[in-house]
Amino acid sequence: MSPPGQPNTSPTVVNPIQLITATVGHRLHFPIHPDTFYDQEDGSSTHLTLAIKSVNEYPSGSESWLQFNLTHQILYGYPLELDFQYSPQEFILRATDSGGLAAQMLFTIELKLPRSTPCHTYTLRTKNSFYSFIKKREKISLFFAKLTDYLNSSSPEQIVLTTLRPGSTIISWYNRTLCEVNGSSLKRCPNRKIQEVMFKLRRPDGNVHPNFAYAMSPEYKIGTIENITYGGICLILEPDNGSLIENSILASSNIENTHWIRNLILALLVSMCILIVAIAASVAYHFYRNYKTFLIPQSLVFQGRTLISNSDQEMYVLRPRNPPILECEVPPSPGLWRRTPLSSQHQPYRENVTSATDTRVVNLPAFKTSTPIP
Repeated sequence: MSPPGQPNTSPTVVNPIQLITATVGHRLHFPIHPDTFYDQEDGSSTHLTLAIKSVNEYPSGSESWLQFNLTHQILYGYPLELDFQYSPQEFILRATDSGGLAAQMLFTIELKLPRSTPCHTYTLRTKNSFYSFIKKREKISLFFAKLTDYLNSSSPEQIVLTTLRPGSTIISWYNRTLCEVNGSSLKRCPNRKIQEVMFKLRRPDGNVHPNFAYAMSPEYKIGTIENITYGGICLILEPDNGSLIENSILASSNIENTHWIRNLILALLVSMCILIVAIAASVAYHFYRNYKTFLIPQSLVFQGRTLISNSDQEMYVLRPRNPPILECEVPPSPGLWRRTPLSSQHQPYRENVTSATDTRVVNLPAFKTSTPIP
């Protein structure tokens, strides 16, 4: 403040802000340097009142992704994909002294899309509306500030936002320190540390951890915690024992439960297959028995030809038979030697042919009994 009787001078820009680069999903943290403005009466920028304003028709105020902390004079915020359409954005930084005089400067922020692939992604669903996050961007920064405190992370800059979409609000993020060191990707996936964070967010039964729900209240109501999504170097996990575990897309937070369920399903499938085979074999055997019962063991006539079944042939072969009698050995019946001649009236016409069946009567001489010699 100027002494009495001396005119008040306006602040001046000493060190203008150069181009600022921000990445979508990454938290911007840019403190205003004390020597950016200077006022003869009040001094450096720390003793001046600073404010920012968006140029043109960009979202401004509470709807702008870029927020300004008046107390600490820091520019911060999480740019989203929907903000990329306005890049590069121009802002006005205004400094006002105690006498009401002001100076302003124009600076530009350019947004870039992320290039690195996260090695893991945590996803949760809140019961807060998506509209509340868009209309008041401060809620995004506050969400990750509380999340950082709960996970005991050193800085909110470690948390990278990957998704913010409706439903009610789905938020996805990953911890940058678990995927890279000094900007370079790790050679080994820190699966154990990733799982330790998951255990703080969700219980093994799938419910939200009560400590996490309490830490995020009352501003945020956590609904569900989804499985971890792996990517990058963590598509193939390498635990401490050196064995490789392939993770195609998702990995459950409770690996033991997953293996138990998988083994149970496999055992049920094997049991069902064995049961189906047994039933099929039983039905086939029963059908075969019935089919043999209904076979008719007798001669069949097919297209005028007699077909004898195998069983009849066997029984015919085994059937006892009388010894054959030759025709010449059979003595003729006594009644056949004599026939009453037919009258000439009833005799049919017959050719005079001598045959083996001649019916002439043959008188045999009578046998005389000899007298026994004394």
